[in-house]
Amino acid sequence: MASQPLSACVISVLFLCAVTSPICGQAPAQKEKSQNPSLTPSKAAAPKQASPAKQPSPEEQLQQAVSNAGNDRAALVRNLEAFLKDYPDSLQRPQIYRALVEASLQLRDNARAADYAERMVAFHPNDISILLLAIELLEQQKNEAAFRRAVNYCTRVLDAVNRTSEDGRSPRVSAEQWELEKKSDLATTYLLRGVLYLKFRDSQKARECVALGARFR
Repeated sequence: MASQPLSACVISVLFLCAVTSPICGQAPAQKEKSQNPSLTPSKAAAPKQASPAKQPSPEEQLQQAVSNAGNDRAALVRNLEAFLKDYPDSLQRPQIYRALVEASLQLRDNARAADYAERMVAFHPNDISILLLAIELLEQQKNEAAFRRAVNYCTRVLDAVNRTSEDGRSPRVSAEQWELEKKSDLATTYLLRGVLYLKFRDSQKARECVALGARFR
């Protein structure tokens, strides 16, 4: 949880009163003060200036933006976008983009979700899961520019899958299973790219992608 801004420190006013006992007898205090000016109370110390409130850090402001939204996804989107406007170079951008993708999907705002998914790709250009997310969201758009960007991401996925070697295989996955999963990824991506080519009426390339995908079935 983000800490609240520190409240201004209140300094109490101290009054200094010099009280001196009479040398002879017990004279009333008021009479002693009137007869001996040196015994009059000293002036009250001037109150100190209150310290200014501490400005919350960007991280605290981000947490507050999330907390203020509660379960309201539309408010979360507004708050996070406002934060990005104030801090466009925040190191938290990848996490903010992911949160905006998720919130936008829940609001069925696929165009906004696709926009932030592509921003995530800029941070993780070789992350297959993020690339596939961007492809899926762009495929739902209704403009050729989005389809062509999705085709480009498909190429990145194919390159990334082809670069993977068995050296990176988890010990919990057998060599046979790893090979099957790799072929499945290639087949799925080729078929997806074929669907995208069909969306902007390039039937020749669509057929080529389908044929390539069939090789890995």
